Amino acid sequence: MHGIYLNMNKDTIILFYPIAAKNEKSWYIPYPILHLERAVRHLNLNVILIDENVNKDYIPLIEPLKERILLAGVSSVTGYQIHGGIKFSQVVKDFNPKIPVVWGGWHTTFLAEQTLKEDFIDIVMVGQSEMTFPILVERIINSQDFTDIKGIGTKVNGSVIINPNEEFADIKHLPRVNYKLIDLNNYIYKTDFSNRRLMYMTSWGCPNKCPFCSGAAVFKGRWYPGIIENVIEDLKYFKETAGIDSVLMWDDNFFSNRDYPRRFFQAVLDAGLDLKFDTSSHAGNFLKLFNDDDVAFFYKAGLRKLGTGTESGNQQVLNIVKDKLTVEDNLKLVRLMKRHNILTFWATMIGLPIADGDDIPDTFNMIRKGKLIDRRLKVHITFYTPFPGTVLYQMAIEKGFKPFENLKDWADHSLFYFRPPWLKKNYEKELHNFINFYLPVFDPDTYVFCPKPFKKTLWLFQKLAFPILYLRFKLNFFKLDFDARLFFFLLNRYNRKHNSQLMFFAFGINGA
Repeated sequence: MHGIYLNMNKDTIILFYPIAAKNEKSWYIPYPILHLERAVRHLNLNVILIDENVNKDYIPLIEPLKERILLAGVSSVTGYQIHGGIKFSQVVKDFNPKIPVVWGGWHTTFLAEQTLKEDFIDIVMVGQSEMTFPILVERIINSQDFTDIKGIGTKVNGSVIINPNEEFADIKHLPRVNYKLIDLNNYIYKTDFSNRRLMYMTSWGCPNKCPFCSGAAVFKGRWYPGIIENVIEDLKYFKETAGIDSVLMWDDNFFSNRDYPRRFFQAVLDAGLDLKFDTSSHAGNFLKLFNDDDVAFFYKAGLRKLGTGTESGNQQVLNIVKDKLTVEDNLKLVRLMKRHNILTFWATMIGLPIADGDDIPDTFNMIRKGKLIDRRLKVHITFYTPFPGTVLYQMAIEKGFKPFENLKDWADHSLFYFRPPWLKKNYEKELHNFINFYLPVFDPDTYVFCPKPFKKTLWLFQKLAFPILYLRFKLNFFKLDFDARLFFFLLNRYNRKHNSQLMFFAFGINGA
């Protein structure tokens, strides 16, 4: 129906997770397609999961199955994943143009109609695909009409139909994720306090409604904790199968209430897991919910790093973009974590459309104060980037951002490349020095992870330059950048000699 080829002999679903970043190894477990697999497991189909990050040459994997493909699905967020999703979709259509190609994820949720304009996409899923996908698959198997399914967008006689999606539902009662479908060793990486870390999600959503966040638009202030017994079983499996020694709990806000993290860490201790953890929280909420005794308990159970979205050092901006958070909260959190030897990680944004760039000096000043409290404070700095569906998106358009008119152009829309058109001043030089020199060289951990040929040079440079750097941070004086220029001279000589591109990004504004 609708030009889509339906055949009862077709028993295979291909689920594709595109590469998330250009020229970078991604350590993300492909949860979107793992979640879809469990949602249709009861249908007893042959479900093939392809993570492009692991299987870049995937055509030989699926070509022998091309006569059996019932449908092919792509999960994508706005950004680089769209490149891989487009290529995969076109490959499928080359096999047979009547194979249904289904796109899901946050990008299709917010730009469903534009996404459906592409000839190689037949169906989009809007909102929570785990609930929509099994209904869609059953309708296709039975050659039934699916245009009335909530959360589905499709084309009928040249017209686009987008059905409103259901409210987000708690997915923890769906079948368990089957981690045996992937090789966990492909997702293991080294960190500043562990040799074999794995990313893992224990909860979904976030109680905050930050106006820049796509998650806030999807979850609408709801947070869904996982089942702790199942989480512990998964962690045991990861340790036994992949020999992990730490876990990044990739939750949007793990410390959303007082009860869940305390029960989780007690279960970790009871199970004798001996793992290290890092995860995330809202600084203001954390300070209200937990005291020194709590943090000491978390450390005992393995907490070694706590990330938080500090967002901005300008309080007026912060009042708009982050619920119940102050600049002082961000600094207090660093003090609290340092007392217990736990690293703090700050995610910050600069150049928001409500500040015209006036927030940038304030954010640098907040970072400077944080580094004086704890030199090991880790900082990630990005330009604010407007994403469809968020509250600030329309404001960004009014300030000069021009949304893209087709799917492929969104593929290069990333917080690593975006430059706000409303900035009054060019901050590139200050950013370059602050991010690639002052922050990493002031950090004592930078030396530890430096490549061996440059390690002695960096060690000596840090020793000799530290008094100057300390005064710069203390006095908030980063002009007359002779130290930065000398460092980049030495670094460039090293890169030429070793034919390398070594750079000490403290966060990641590409090209800053």
